[in-house]
Amino acid sequence: MHEPERWGLVHFAPKSGAEKIYETAYPDDAALVLWMYHHYRATLASSRNSNKPKIKFPIRESYHESDFVLEQIETPVGTILKSKSPKTAKIYYINQEGKLTSSEY
Repeated sequence: MHEPERWGLVHFAPKSGAEKIYETAYPDDAALVLWMYHHYRATLASSRNSNKPKIKFPIRESYHESDFVLEQIETPVGTILKSKSPKTAKIYYINQEGKLTSSEY
């Protein structure tokens, strides 16, 4: 299954004597988006299994020196998860099919 919250990055070392590889810059909101997908999957599992406790929103966590808040929004067409980036002020949404979208203020 497509699970981006389980992805990682691989850095390869150059051959001995090769030119230096430039440092890779991680996207500002990568940690937030992966954190959101982690909770998206947990919410799906909770809704599909009546034996699992329902997840209570909003979810608040500190992660890599940032405070994240995840809200659940009920709409006529389904549930949306929403979180605002503390770094970029972008607002990210994950719909019930798992599609990520964003907007800026």
